[in-house]
Amino acid sequence: MTVAARILPACVGALFFCIPASAQTPPPSSPRTYEDCILQNMSGATTDAVARQLREACRGKFPAPPPERKEVAVCEGHFDGLGMRDGAPPNEPDYDVRELPYGPQRIARVFFPKSLVTTDDRLLEREAGSWIRRSCR
Repeated sequence: MTVAARILPACVGALFFCIPASAQTPPPSSPRTYEDCILQNMSGATTDAVARQLREACRGKFPAPPPERKEVAVCEGHFDGLGMRDGAPPNEPDYDVRELPYGPQRIARVFFPKSLVTTDDRLLEREAGSWIRRSCR
């Protein structure tokens, strides 16, 4: 077997493994972020329609990061027939629950006995409102 016959398969194998790796790295002038993509491509945009298509193409190449998840503070209380008490009720299936916002990123989860819930909720809302002001800080 000649030297060329032994070296040729090794060279072909090396090329086979090297080409895919080099094809994946972007050329030095290609954008690396959404902002770079916009800056590099918007100079050629002559109309709003072209600019919109460029933004969509850049967003397709560089997807937007997921929005930040903000924690929500929850305050729980229950109406026991006499007044509001802190915490969840002892027997939750007997209660209806309402979530009432009381500030930025804050929710009051208020449990009312099913036997007290009527079409006129003013009493319950008044009780819950005063309890929220007193207990949910």
